[in-house]
Amino acid sequence: MGTTIAISSTTFADSAYYSAFVMGANGNYRNVVVKDEVDLVTPVAGKAWVRYVNAIPDSVSTPSVTVGTNTESAPYATVSAFAQVDAGPVNIAVTNGGSINATRTITMEENKVYTVLLAGLPGATDPVNAVQIRFITNGTATQE
Repeated sequence: MGTTIAISSTTFADSAYYSAFVMGANGNYRNVVVKDEVDLVTPVAGKAWVRYVNAIPDSVSTPSVTVGTNTESAPYATVSAFAQVDAGPVNIAVTNGGSINATRTITMEENKVYTVLLAGLPGATDPVNAVQIRFITNGTATQE
């Protein structure tokens, strides 16, 4: 039999898209539900769309997240809006100047939509638990 690790309540709008992220560590978990603003994602020549999710449990610091040329502070459980980046190799980094430090280059295709997941345990040296940058391709931006 399963055990409940997190409960949340959300009101969903008709005909809208949502993503749910379960994040946490060591018995402290939460659900983060966000409305996916895919209606704002339109095809643009030479561009891709990307958002990030900071699922690195760290209540001590607020890491900086860099996607391409944009850097911003991203507290734990932040889900950014989709933003345009130049298609091709995109550098992603997350750091707090100490126990959180990861980089990755992802080759993003024109008009594809991506979600980048920042996950892992700050300061972990075991590669399985260390801070990592992962991603999924959500789909392709299209004109309606």
